[in-house]
Amino acid sequence: MSNPAGTSRILALTSWRGIFAVCIVLFHCRVEAFTEPTKFGVTFFFVVSGFLLEMKHRCLDLGPRHYAKFIGARALRLYAMHWAMLAAFIAMAMGVARGQGVNWDAFVPNLLFVQIFSCDHDVIFSFNGHMWFLGDLLLCYALYPLLRALGSRMNLRSQVIAASAVMALLWVVMGCFVPFERLTACYTFPPIRIFEFWMGMVLCHCFDAVKEHATRWTDAKVQGLWLTTVGGIVAMFVLTRLAEGSIIDYFNEFVMWQLPVAALVLLSALTAGRTDALTRLVCSRPLLWLGELSLEIYILQAVAGQIYAYLVSPFFGHFGIHIYDQYAVGIFFVLLPLAWLCRRYFTRPLTRWVARIFA
Repeated sequence: MSNPAGTSRILALTSWRGIFAVCIVLFHCRVEAFTEPTKFGVTFFFVVSGFLLEMKHRCLDLGPRHYAKFIGARALRLYAMHWAMLAAFIAMAMGVARGQGVNWDAFVPNLLFVQIFSCDHDVIFSFNGHMWFLGDLLLCYALYPLLRALGSRMNLRSQVIAASAVMALLWVVMGCFVPFERLTACYTFPPIRIFEFWMGMVLCHCFDAVKEHATRWTDAKVQGLWLTTVGGIVAMFVLTRLAEGSIIDYFNEFVMWQLPVAALVLLSALTAGRTDALTRLVCSRPLLWLGELSLEIYILQAVAGQIYAYLVSPFFGHFGIHIYDQYAVGIFFVLLPLAWLCRRYFTRPLTRWVARIFA
Protein backbone atom coordinates (compact mmCIF):
# COMPACT_ATOMS: atom_id res chain seq x y z
CA MET A 1 0.00 0.00 0.00
CA SER A 2 2.80 2.40 0.73
CA ASN A 3 5.85 0.99 -1.02
CA PRO A 4 8.57 3.59 -1.31
CA ALA A 5 9.26 5.12 -4.68
CA GLY A 6 12.89 4.29 -4.94
CA THR A 7 15.40 4.42 -7.70
CA SER A 8 14.34 1.14 -9.28
CA ARG A 9 12.92 1.09 -12.77
CA ILE A 10 9.98 3.47 -13.04
CA LEU A 11 7.44 1.39 -14.93
CA ALA A 12 4.92 4.19 -15.39
CA LEU A 13 7.43 6.22 -17.41
CA THR A 14 7.95 3.23 -19.70
CA SER A 15 4.19 2.99 -20.28
CA TRP A 16 3.85 6.71 -21.01
CA ARG A 17 6.69 6.48 -23.52
CA GLY A 18 4.74 3.85 -25.44
CA ILE A 19 1.52 5.85 -25.32
CA PHE A 20 3.15 9.03 -26.60
CA ALA A 21 5.11 7.18 -29.29
CA VAL A 22 1.78 5.95 -30.65
CA CYS A 23 0.37 9.49 -30.45
CA ILE A 24 3.32 10.77 -32.49
CA VAL A 25 2.76 8.12 -35.18
CA LEU A 26 -0.93 8.99 -35.40
CA PHE A 27 -0.09 12.69 -35.70
CA HIS A 28 2.31 11.90 -38.53
CA CYS A 29 -0.57 9.97 -40.13
CA ARG A 30 -2.40 13.33 -40.15
CA VAL A 31 -4.89 12.47 -37.41
CA GLU A 32 -5.35 16.03 -36.16
CA ALA A 33 -6.83 15.00 -32.82
CA PHE A 34 -3.34 13.87 -31.77
CA THR A 35 -1.62 17.18 -32.50
CA GLU A 36 -1.53 18.35 -28.88
CA PRO A 37 -0.72 14.92 -27.35
CA THR A 38 2.18 14.71 -29.80
CA LYS A 39 3.63 18.07 -28.77
CA PHE A 40 3.16 17.05 -25.15
CA GLY A 41 4.85 13.71 -25.89
CA VAL A 42 7.94 15.24 -27.51
CA THR A 43 8.48 17.47 -24.47
CA PHE A 44 7.87 14.42 -22.27
CA PHE A 45 10.63 12.45 -24.01
CA PHE A 46 13.23 15.16 -23.42
CA VAL A 47 12.24 15.72 -19.79
CA VAL A 48 12.22 11.98 -19.07
CA SER A 49 15.62 11.55 -20.73
CA GLY A 50 17.14 14.17 -18.41
CA PHE A 51 15.32 12.75 -15.39
CA LEU A 52 16.44 9.15 -15.91
CA LEU A 53 19.99 10.04 -16.93
CA GLU A 54 20.46 12.11 -13.79
CA MET A 55 18.94 9.36 -11.66
CA LYS A 56 21.33 6.79 -13.13
CA HIS A 57 24.54 8.80 -13.48
CA ARG A 58 24.46 11.47 -10.79
CA CYS A 59 27.35 9.79 -8.96
CA LEU A 60 29.32 8.91 -12.09
CA ASP A 61 32.76 10.42 -12.49
CA LEU A 62 32.58 12.31 -15.79
CA GLY A 63 36.19 13.39 -16.05
CA PRO A 64 37.80 13.41 -19.52
CA ARG A 65 38.43 9.65 -19.63
CA HIS A 66 35.02 8.62 -18.37
CA TYR A 67 33.27 11.30 -20.42
CA ALA A 68 34.79 9.89 -23.62
CA LYS A 69 33.22 6.52 -22.81
CA PHE A 70 29.94 8.11 -21.72
CA ILE A 71 29.38 10.16 -24.87
CA GLY A 72 31.14 7.72 -27.21
CA ALA A 73 28.76 4.88 -26.34
CA ARG A 74 25.69 7.05 -26.82
CA ALA A 75 26.94 8.66 -30.03
CA LEU A 76 27.85 5.31 -31.60
CA ARG A 77 24.49 3.80 -30.69
CA LEU A 78 22.40 6.74 -31.92
CA TYR A 79 24.39 7.23 -35.13
CA ALA A 80 24.27 3.51 -35.92
CA MET A 81 20.51 3.45 -35.46
CA HIS A 82 20.10 6.64 -37.46
CA TRP A 83 22.24 5.45 -40.36
CA ALA A 84 20.49 2.07 -40.50
CA MET A 85 17.06 3.72 -40.60
CA LEU A 86 18.28 6.30 -43.11
CA ALA A 87 19.54 3.55 -45.41
CA ALA A 88 16.25 1.66 -45.08
CA PHE A 89 14.26 4.82 -45.80
CA ILE A 90 16.31 5.69 -48.90
CA ALA A 91 16.13 2.10 -50.19
CA MET A 92 12.34 2.12 -49.85
CA ALA A 93 12.01 5.64 -51.26
CA MET A 94 14.09 4.90 -54.35
CA GLY A 95 12.80 1.37 -54.78
CA VAL A 96 9.05 1.72 -54.39
CA ALA A 97 8.12 5.29 -53.34
CA ARG A 98 9.29 7.11 -56.48
CA GLY A 99 11.76 9.22 -54.49
CA GLN A 100 9.18 10.67 -52.08
CA GLY A 101 10.84 12.40 -49.11
CA VAL A 102 14.33 12.41 -50.62
CA ASN A 103 16.16 15.76 -50.72
CA TRP A 104 19.77 15.07 -51.66
CA ASP A 105 20.80 18.63 -50.82
CA ALA A 106 19.97 17.83 -47.20
CA PHE A 107 21.61 14.41 -47.16
CA VAL A 108 24.89 15.36 -45.43
CA PRO A 109 23.21 17.49 -42.72
CA ASN A 110 20.81 14.63 -42.01
CA LEU A 111 23.60 12.07 -42.03
CA LEU A 112 25.54 14.01 -39.38
CA PHE A 113 22.54 15.20 -37.30
CA VAL A 114 23.37 18.85 -38.03
CA GLN A 115 19.98 19.45 -39.66
CA ILE A 116 18.84 20.36 -36.14
CA PHE A 117 20.61 23.71 -36.52
CA SER A 118 18.74 24.61 -39.73
CA CYS A 119 15.69 26.84 -39.98
CA ASP A 120 14.74 25.32 -43.35
CA HIS A 121 11.75 23.01 -43.04
CA ASP A 122 12.89 21.02 -46.12
CA VAL A 123 16.24 20.35 -44.49
CA ILE A 124 15.00 19.54 -40.99
CA PHE A 125 12.26 17.14 -42.10
CA SER A 126 13.74 15.57 -45.21
CA PHE A 127 14.45 11.83 -45.41
CA ASN A 128 13.53 10.17 -42.11
CA GLY A 129 12.37 13.59 -40.93
CA HIS A 130 11.49 12.88 -37.32
CA MET A 131 15.05 11.72 -36.60
CA TRP A 132 15.87 15.31 -35.62
CA PHE A 133 14.82 14.09 -32.17
CA LEU A 134 17.87 11.82 -31.89
CA GLY A 135 20.14 14.67 -32.99
CA ASP A 136 18.82 16.95 -30.27
CA LEU A 137 19.00 14.12 -27.75
CA LEU A 138 22.64 13.40 -28.60
CA LEU A 139 23.46 17.07 -28.09
CA CYS A 140 21.76 16.92 -24.67
CA TYR A 141 23.90 13.90 -23.77
CA ALA A 142 27.03 15.74 -24.90
CA LEU A 143 26.17 18.70 -22.65
CA TYR A 144 25.13 16.57 -19.67
CA PRO A 145 28.37 17.08 -17.66
CA LEU A 146 28.12 20.83 -18.14
CA LEU A 147 24.46 20.85 -17.10
CA ARG A 148 25.27 18.70 -14.08
CA ALA A 149 28.13 21.02 -13.09
CA LEU A 150 25.79 23.98 -13.41
CA GLY A 151 23.22 22.30 -11.18
CA SER A 152 25.81 21.36 -8.58
CA ARG A 153 26.53 25.05 -8.01
CA MET A 154 22.93 25.72 -6.99
CA ASN A 155 20.75 24.36 -4.24
CA LEU A 156 17.39 22.85 -5.18
CA ARG A 157 15.44 26.05 -4.58
CA SER A 158 17.77 27.99 -6.88
CA GLN A 159 17.47 25.30 -9.56
CA VAL A 160 13.67 25.47 -9.44
CA ILE A 161 13.70 29.27 -9.57
CA ALA A 162 16.13 29.23 -12.51
CA ALA A 163 14.05 26.68 -14.40
CA SER A 164 10.89 28.71 -13.76
CA ALA A 165 12.58 31.90 -14.97
CA VAL A 166 13.75 30.28 -18.21
CA MET A 167 10.30 28.80 -18.74
CA ALA A 168 8.69 32.21 -18.29
CA LEU A 169 11.21 33.71 -20.72
CA LEU A 170 10.31 31.09 -23.30
CA TRP A 171 6.65 31.95 -22.94
CA VAL A 172 7.38 35.63 -23.58
CA VAL A 173 9.69 34.95 -26.52
CA MET A 174 7.33 32.44 -28.17
CA GLY A 175 4.30 34.66 -27.72
CA CYS A 176 5.77 38.05 -28.59
CA PHE A 177 8.83 37.75 -30.80
CA VAL A 178 8.78 34.56 -32.87
CA PRO A 179 6.83 34.81 -36.15
CA PHE A 180 4.15 32.14 -36.42
CA GLU A 181 5.77 30.62 -39.51
CA ARG A 182 9.00 30.10 -37.55
CA LEU A 183 7.43 28.11 -34.72
CA THR A 184 8.10 24.77 -36.42
CA ALA A 185 11.83 25.57 -36.64
CA CYS A 186 11.76 26.51 -32.95
CA TYR A 187 10.13 23.14 -32.27
CA THR A 188 13.40 21.43 -33.22
CA PHE A 189 15.69 24.21 -31.97
CA PRO A 190 18.34 22.53 -29.74
CA PRO A 191 18.56 25.14 -26.92
CA ILE A 192 14.88 24.73 -26.12
CA ARG A 193 15.12 20.96 -26.00
CA ILE A 194 18.31 21.21 -23.93
CA PHE A 195 16.34 23.27 -21.42
CA GLU A 196 13.67 20.55 -21.22
CA PHE A 197 16.39 17.94 -20.71
CA TRP A 198 17.78 20.05 -17.86
CA MET A 199 14.25 20.38 -16.47
CA GLY A 200 14.25 16.59 -16.16
CA MET A 201 17.49 16.75 -14.17
CA VAL A 202 15.98 19.33 -11.82
CA LEU A 203 12.89 17.16 -11.43
CA CYS A 204 15.13 14.28 -10.38
CA HIS A 205 16.47 16.44 -7.54
CA CYS A 206 12.89 17.41 -6.61
CA PHE A 207 12.01 13.72 -6.56
CA ASP A 208 14.89 13.03 -4.16
CA ALA A 209 13.66 15.80 -1.87
CA VAL A 210 10.04 14.66 -1.61
CA LYS A 211 10.06 10.90 -2.23
CA GLU A 212 9.99 10.03 1.47
CA HIS A 213 6.73 11.94 1.85
CA ALA A 214 5.15 9.82 -0.89
CA THR A 215 5.58 6.67 1.19
CA ARG A 216 2.83 7.96 3.49
CA TRP A 217 0.28 8.49 0.71
CA THR A 218 -2.80 6.31 0.88
CA ASP A 219 -4.08 4.49 -2.20
CA ALA A 220 -7.04 6.87 -2.31
CA LYS A 221 -4.72 9.88 -2.43
CA VAL A 222 -2.57 8.30 -5.16
CA GLN A 223 -5.63 7.57 -7.30
CA GLY A 224 -6.86 11.11 -6.74
CA LEU A 225 -3.51 12.49 -7.89
CA TRP A 226 -3.57 10.30 -11.00
CA LEU A 227 -7.11 11.37 -11.89
CA THR A 228 -6.35 15.03 -11.28
CA THR A 229 -3.09 15.05 -13.24
CA VAL A 230 -4.20 12.97 -16.23
CA GLY A 231 -7.65 14.55 -16.26
CA GLY A 232 -6.14 18.03 -16.23
CA ILE A 233 -3.81 17.16 -19.11
CA VAL A 234 -6.67 15.73 -21.19
CA ALA A 235 -8.73 18.84 -20.47
CA MET A 236 -5.82 20.98 -21.70
CA PHE A 237 -5.69 18.91 -24.90
CA VAL A 238 -9.40 19.54 -25.49
CA LEU A 239 -9.31 23.24 -24.65
CA THR A 240 -6.24 23.81 -26.81
CA ARG A 241 -7.96 22.02 -29.69
CA LEU A 242 -11.03 24.22 -29.30
CA ALA A 243 -8.84 27.33 -29.22
CA GLU A 244 -7.13 26.54 -32.54
CA GLY A 245 -6.28 29.71 -34.45
CA SER A 246 -5.98 31.85 -31.31
CA ILE A 247 -2.94 33.18 -29.47
CA ILE A 248 -2.62 29.75 -27.85
CA ASP A 249 -1.20 28.47 -31.13
CA TYR A 250 1.93 30.46 -30.36
CA PHE A 251 2.52 28.42 -27.24
CA ASN A 252 1.23 24.93 -27.98
CA GLU A 253 4.21 23.93 -30.07
CA PHE A 254 5.86 22.94 -26.80
CA VAL A 255 6.23 25.55 -24.05
CA MET A 256 2.72 25.29 -22.65
CA TRP A 257 3.24 21.58 -22.00
CA GLN A 258 6.36 21.85 -19.89
CA LEU A 259 4.60 22.20 -16.52
CA PRO A 260 2.03 19.42 -17.16
CA VAL A 261 4.85 17.15 -18.35
CA ALA A 262 6.80 17.89 -15.16
CA ALA A 263 3.74 16.98 -13.07
CA LEU A 264 3.24 13.69 -14.93
CA VAL A 265 6.90 12.68 -14.69
CA LEU A 266 7.15 13.51 -10.98
CA LEU A 267 3.90 11.69 -10.17
CA SER A 268 5.03 8.63 -12.14
CA ALA A 269 8.27 8.53 -10.15
CA LEU A 270 6.64 9.11 -6.78
CA THR A 271 4.12 6.31 -7.33
CA ALA A 272 6.68 3.72 -8.48
CA GLY A 273 6.05 0.43 -6.72
CA ARG A 274 2.48 1.31 -5.67
CA THR A 275 -0.27 -1.31 -5.83
CA ASP A 276 -3.38 0.87 -6.19
CA ALA A 277 -5.70 0.24 -9.15
CA LEU A 278 -4.71 3.22 -11.30
CA THR A 279 -0.98 2.66 -10.88
CA ARG A 280 -1.48 -0.99 -11.85
CA LEU A 281 -3.46 0.15 -14.90
CA VAL A 282 -0.74 2.55 -16.01
CA CYS A 283 1.86 -0.17 -15.47
CA SER A 284 -0.14 -2.94 -17.15
CA ARG A 285 1.77 -5.42 -19.27
CA PRO A 286 0.39 -4.27 -22.68
CA LEU A 287 1.40 -0.68 -21.99
CA LEU A 288 4.82 -1.73 -20.71
CA TRP A 289 5.36 -3.83 -23.85
CA LEU A 290 4.43 -0.83 -25.97
CA GLY A 291 6.79 1.36 -23.96
CA GLU A 292 9.68 -1.06 -24.36
CA LEU A 293 9.25 -0.69 -28.14
CA SER A 294 8.80 3.09 -28.04
CA LEU A 295 12.18 3.96 -29.55
CA GLU A 296 11.79 1.44 -32.36
CA ILE A 297 8.22 2.63 -32.99
CA TYR A 298 9.50 6.18 -33.28
CA ILE A 299 12.47 5.54 -35.57
CA LEU A 300 10.67 3.05 -37.84
CA GLN A 301 7.44 4.93 -38.45
CA ALA A 302 8.48 6.43 -41.80
CA VAL A 303 9.77 3.10 -43.13
CA ALA A 304 6.64 1.30 -41.92
CA GLY A 305 4.55 3.98 -43.62
CA GLN A 306 6.35 3.36 -46.91
CA ILE A 307 5.81 -0.39 -46.62
CA TYR A 308 2.11 0.05 -45.90
CA ALA A 309 1.48 2.67 -48.60
CA TYR A 310 3.54 1.19 -51.44
CA LEU A 311 3.56 -2.54 -50.76
CA VAL A 312 0.76 -3.66 -48.44
CA SER A 313 -2.05 -1.45 -49.76
CA PRO A 314 -1.37 -2.20 -53.47
CA PHE A 315 -1.17 -5.93 -52.68
CA PHE A 316 -4.64 -5.94 -51.13
CA GLY A 317 -5.85 -3.62 -53.86
CA HIS A 318 -5.20 -6.34 -56.44
CA PHE A 319 -7.90 -8.36 -54.71
CA GLY A 320 -10.36 -5.47 -54.58
CA ILE A 321 -9.68 -4.72 -50.91
CA HIS A 322 -9.05 -0.99 -50.51
CA ILE A 323 -7.23 -0.28 -47.27
CA TYR A 324 -5.12 2.76 -48.13
CA ASP A 325 -7.67 5.10 -46.54
CA GLN A 326 -7.20 3.13 -43.30
CA TYR A 327 -3.57 4.23 -43.16
CA ALA A 328 -3.66 5.52 -39.56
CA VAL A 329 -4.81 2.11 -38.32
CA GLY A 330 -3.20 -0.19 -40.85
CA ILE A 331 0.32 1.17 -40.36
CA PHE A 332 0.43 -0.37 -36.88
CA PHE A 333 0.00 -3.88 -38.34
CA VAL A 334 3.33 -3.23 -40.07
CA LEU A 335 4.99 -1.00 -37.49
CA LEU A 336 4.54 -3.05 -34.31
CA PRO A 337 5.94 -6.35 -35.68
CA LEU A 338 8.72 -4.41 -37.40
CA ALA A 339 9.54 -2.60 -34.13
CA TRP A 340 9.62 -5.90 -32.23
CA LEU A 341 11.94 -7.49 -34.79
CA CYS A 342 14.16 -4.41 -34.81
CA ARG A 343 14.44 -4.43 -31.03
CA ARG A 344 15.23 -8.13 -30.84
CA TYR A 345 17.63 -8.45 -33.76
CA PHE A 346 19.13 -4.97 -34.09
CA THR A 347 18.69 -2.61 -31.12
CA ARG A 348 19.53 -5.08 -28.35
CA PRO A 349 22.55 -6.63 -30.13
CA LEU A 350 23.74 -3.13 -31.03
CA THR A 351 23.44 -1.99 -27.41
CA ARG A 352 25.38 -5.02 -26.15
CA TRP A 353 28.06 -4.52 -28.82
CA VAL A 354 28.47 -0.84 -27.95
CA ALA A 355 28.64 -1.68 -24.23
CA ARG A 356 31.49 -4.15 -24.89
CA ILE A 357 33.41 -1.59 -26.92
CA PHE A 358 33.21 1.04 -24.20
CA ALA A 359 33.49 -1.29 -21.22
